[in-house]
Amino acid sequence: MESRIKRDGFEYGSFSGETLGTCKTLIVTPKNLDEAVAYIRRQGIEYVFLDGPVDKVSPRFDVSVLGPCNSIRRLSVGGCISGIRFLIQQLPLEWLSIDNSLVNEKLDLSCLKNLEYLSIYKMRKNICGLSNLENLKSFRSWNLTTQTGDLSPLQGLKALQSLELNFPHLMSLNGIAGFRGLKRVSIAYCRKALDVADLFNSETIDEIEIEKGAPSIPEAIKASKTYTLTFDNGHYMIFKRAPGF
Repeated sequence: MESRIKRDGFEYGSFSGETLGTCKTLIVTPKNLDEAVAYIRRQGIEYVFLDGPVDKVSPRFDVSVLGPCNSIRRLSVGGCISGIRFLIQQLPLEWLSIDNSLVNEKLDLSCLKNLEYLSIYKMRKNICGLSNLENLKSFRSWNLTTQTGDLSPLQGLKALQSLELNFPHLMSLNGIAGFRGLKRVSIAYCRKALDVADLFNSETIDEIEIEKGAPSIPEAIKASKTYTLTFDNGHYMIFKRAPGF
């Protein structure tokens, strides 16, 4: 969270993707939940952050009562939360960010037909239905793993334009060619050897960012005419598609 302000007796925050200082996101906690439900419905609030406890001793924050708040389009979830499975089935979400490190219920995302942005911290087996998000344009993930060790199980993401993989548990990027609209890819902190050849053979990707811990890039790829190395500071490299390719 970048900044916070008070408004109408509630706290608002400014998050990634928002103009700094706009503070459009209503922060909902266990203490203000009942008041927040009525306030969201009355004001037609679209941006909400569910701020649950971060310890495993406190009771889980049950957010299912927010189901009738159908004005919510953008939802961020953090902490020990319950009822999120029911909630995402009720809301017409276009944007969803989940800190999944403390979530213990199965989340089937296939119901989110209008979702365009998805960020998942700690991708675990409790999350399914990802490949059914046909309108998803941006996917940001930590610890992504698949049964095949590559991206082929995600071929259903037909509208994907931006892909960010942090600490991916993958062996290759096979399947990335199936994302016909993909324009930007960022890879950071690989713990396993990752074959990136498919990434640089893409016909659509305009920008590739490789960060610290990612696999070494062969010199042949660095010298490729298709992509030009535009930045290298030893921490990360940025490649951009060369004109005419």
